[in-house]
Parts: sequence; C-alpha cells; structure tokens
Amino acid sequence: NIEYVATEFYTQASMGRTMDYLDSSLAGNCTDPPRGGEKAYLSPSAEDMMRQIAYQSLDHLKAIQLSLGSNKSCNRPGIDVSCSRFSRIVNDAMGHTLWPDFDWYKNDYTTLLGAYWFSGLLTKCYTGILDRCEGPATNRLCGSLAAAKARQEMVIRTVLYQNFQHNVYPYKISVAEFTNRLSRYKDKLAGSNGTADEGLWVPSCLGTGGSNSNMFSADSYGLPF
Repeated sequence: NIEYVATEFYTQASMGRTMDYLDSSLAGNCTDPPRGGEKAYLSPSAEDMMRQIAYQSLDHLKAIQLSLGSNKSCNRPGIDVSCSRFSRIVNDAMGHTLWPDFDWYKNDYTTLLGAYWFSGLLTKCYTGILDRCEGPATNRLCGSLAAAKARQEMVIRTVLYQNFQHNVYPYKISVAEFTNRLSRYKDKLAGSNGTADEGLWVPSCLGTGGSNSNMFSADSYGLPF
C-alpha cells in the first residue's frame, strides 16, 4: 500500500496526473479514484527528477503484479495524497502544529521532503521482508526493489543535502531540521531507539569521520540501517 501511495504522490507532484490516468491496469478491482493530488510548483530539475522516480515506481508496481501471476491480483487501495494528510505527519514529527499547514506541493523543498519520507520507508520495507520471501524469484524481486528504492533515496538525500542549511519556505526551519525530525519520527513508528534512520545533521559522534553533516544514513560500520 505504501508503494501505491508513494507512486500516486510522485505522479501527481511531477505531472499533475493520477496513476490511474497513466496506467489504469494497476488499480486492479479498485473503483475508488485517487484524490487530493495536484501538480507541484517545481523547478525544471526537481520536476524531471520526480517524474523519473514516478515512472520507475509505476514500473515497480508492474513488476510486483507480474510476480503475482495471473491467478492473483493486486488491488490498489483508496488513496488520498492531499496536503492535509502529510501535514499531520509533519506536525507529529515536529512536535507542534506548523502554520501555515505544510504543503508538499508548494515548492522543491516541501515536495522533496515528501519524497524523503516515502523513499526511506520503502527502502526499509523491502529490505525488512527479504528474509521472509518465499522462493528465489520473490527474493530476487524484493532485493531488486530494495536496491532501486535505496538509489531513489540517495538521489533525494543528495539534493536535500546540497541545500541542508536553507530554510524551507514559508518556515524558518532548515531542510536539515526537517529531515532530522522526519527521521526521528520514522524511528518512533518503527519502535527503534534512533537506529532505523538518520537525517542530514547528526551529533559528531554519529557522523562520518566525526562530522555533523550526514549524507549517508548508516550505522557505525557504514552499513545501511
């Protein structure tokens, strides 16, 4: 379900189109159209990046459906990618209600922070189910999906890292602070003690080479969480 929601967000933000418009076969038997999405106000480079991630994510859904075979179907859930949905997540992560409400379609930074949220979740989702996969074909698929999502996550982290000191308009809160809060919230949801994800600015004892800046989210051995 996270894959469906993330893909809908990517397609809406980059193209202003629902995933059903781009490929109606992915909906399965679901007749409830996705709602709440809109075209984001993005720079050409951010729009192109999000568009490429959107199409790759659509292909991932096709690969999952293909792996299920003709005897099984994967039905898309009802999806709401409105700003109000994500603003609640951001408020919980920040520990207070932002004003104005967080709009993940407003600009490059807000949209990339939405992508940061999804890419990290999906990378860990596919990595986490690898040891529960039944059969070599399913194991290969999950491994490939985990690798693809990790690449998406790294691209998104890199762009955000290049701007980590910038404030996210209209707030006086930096990109780095948003990533730190979102990552800690992922840790909380996962029931971990700060070892499931890291933002772009960490204590020097956790950073690579004793640095506070943190492009790579990894443990003390440099391995992904």
